[in-house]
Amino acid sequence: MRLLVVDDEAPARARLKRLLGELGHPDIIEAESASEALVRLRETAIDLVLLDVNMPGMDGLSLASLERLPPVIFVTGDPSHAARAFDVEAADFITKPVNVERLARALRRAQRSAVLPERDEAPLRLRVIDADRERFVDPRAVEVFRAEHKYVAFTLRDEELLVRESLDELETLLAPHGFLRVHRGALVKLAAIQSLDGEAVTLASGAQAPVSRRSLPALRAALREQARREP
Repeated sequence: MRLLVVDDEAPARARLKRLLGELGHPDIIEAESASEALVRLRETAIDLVLLDVNMPGMDGLSLASLERLPPVIFVTGDPSHAARAFDVEAADFITKPVNVERLARALRRAQRSAVLPERDEAPLRLRVIDADRERFVDPRAVEVFRAEHKYVAFTLRDEELLVRESLDELETLLAPHGFLRVHRGALVKLAAIQSLDGEAVTLASGAQAPVSRRSLPALRAALREQARREP
């Protein structure tokens, strides 16, 4: 199996990789955040995800709730999340420190997990805040969503619009559609990025969005993969 280990702590990833190697699983990919994990899942066929819960940005439970993810084993130091982990149909839940026998049982259980049938994909729409009429937009046409006070703002066809969803909610919704959280206040469409300069990206429209230092590695990895796929 090709495995993806997602944990924001490098020593935890290294220990898990070592144990997985002992169990005969050398094909392991790493990610230090949920956003980086989504990039890895887009670029590589993954059979199983070993996932921490508490991480900066999107947490592991939010990532695992996305549709069409491979089977997930949670590996976390906080046992209080077990009930919610199985609510998102996790294959297993392991508490740290991990021992090799418990990990082996979890892997066997994950391999026995039934594959869920694919669901028909519903139209993707966001309801815009408008006092005069009910309006909906396709969020995939937006370049950047920006947190502004209690709303999220964006520009579409030269019109400034607002939605009530938080950036965390939009990140969960749109990450499978090529959007990446590059800052606590900005979610951008990767395909719209024209350049990365220091602490900002420039988009196709000429607009800019800030990039945090923490988000920079995942963004660079996503841009490299995007460039590799382009003809």
